[in-house]
Amino acid sequence: MVSSLKVNRIAQRLGRLALTGIVTCSIGAVAIFEGYKNYWDKTIFRVQTVDFNLLSHTLPTKLSYTIIQNQPEELQRTLNSNYSLFGLVVTDPSGQNIIAASGKNPRRSSWAIALNPKKLQSYPYDVLLDPPPLFSQWNYKNSRATEPTATNFTNKGRVIGRVYYVRGIKPSFQDDLWKWIRNPISESSRAKTYTVTILAWFAAGIAFWSICEYILYKKRVQEEEAIRRERELIEQKETLLLQLRQRINQIKVLQKQWEQERINSTSQAEELRSYNQQLQQETSQLRTMISVPAVTSLQTTQAELDKAKIEAESARQRQQQQQEQIQGLNQQLQVLQNKLAETKQQGALFESLQSQIEEIRTARSLAGATRKSEIKLKGAIANAPLSK
Repeated sequence: MVSSLKVNRIAQRLGRLALTGIVTCSIGAVAIFEGYKNYWDKTIFRVQTVDFNLLSHTLPTKLSYTIIQNQPEELQRTLNSNYSLFGLVVTDPSGQNIIAASGKNPRRSSWAIALNPKKLQSYPYDVLLDPPPLFSQWNYKNSRATEPTATNFTNKGRVIGRVYYVRGIKPSFQDDLWKWIRNPISESSRAKTYTVTILAWFAAGIAFWSICEYILYKKRVQEEEAIRRERELIEQKETLLLQLRQRINQIKVLQKQWEQERINSTSQAEELRSYNQQLQQETSQLRTMISVPAVTSLQTTQAELDKAKIEAESARQRQQQQQEQIQGLNQQLQVLQNKLAETKQQGALFESLQSQIEEIRTARSLAGATRKSEIKLKGAIANAPLSK
């Protein structure tokens, strides 16, 4: 069970890591695509705009001079000086026949579509003159400009050709991305930008995944702690319920015992009342005997006094027993009072025990009254005069 739970947690972590990787790679791909558009549509476009603006001021003069001097090799070297990053195409005055183009193999360049004379007519160009031109025929207002603007200068001379300026056609995003994947550590600034971008997003994804895992871990720990605490509380509740049931059973047993003791105390109290009445009757008889004339025989009186002493001794012993019983009842009363203090929240049981305690106190008062009566009786017997 534990190993299965660990496997599930590991699988969930790997799933979240895979999802984070997919999302990160997707965002990284979008960022690379934005870099791709920014590089080709802004950076390269502006660089080529600056190049064309500069070349329009110098290239027509150089190319016109090489044609006049009949130097085709120099003409080709001049065209190849741009490393085929964009196209330079020289044609005849009509623009229908291509004389030379930049690059060793222009047919394989990105702008090879411009080698078609019909397509070539849509690109900006300068005319080549004899004598070579002095002024530029057009320029770009700034590097962001997309179309050239004609100047107010005019060059005189015979037209001997044209030079077209062809922008390099950017590769498709898939081709550019595949080229970077094959060589991610290339010295190209574009490749470095792609590499830094994807690494930055990968690091961000790992950091995000780590933070999420930490948050989930803390949450899982808190949930486990809450479950553990809940189990402890449930166990404590069950233990307390069990203890409460045991205490209630004990109280019921004590209640039964108390009831039995109450019955016994009631019967003893009745015996004490009857004995008290008997003592009172005997006291009355003794007083009557003491007050009779002296004609009563001394032996009869002595016998009755001896009998009264024996009965007084017996009463004293019974009184001692009753005192011990009263002490036992007091101890039971103390125990019941303690039990009553523990269970006074039990409601009805508390009221029942309270009434029973009152009955015990009543019985104890009766026993005390009986003991006082016996003490008075003993005093009366001791003080009674003997007839001689």
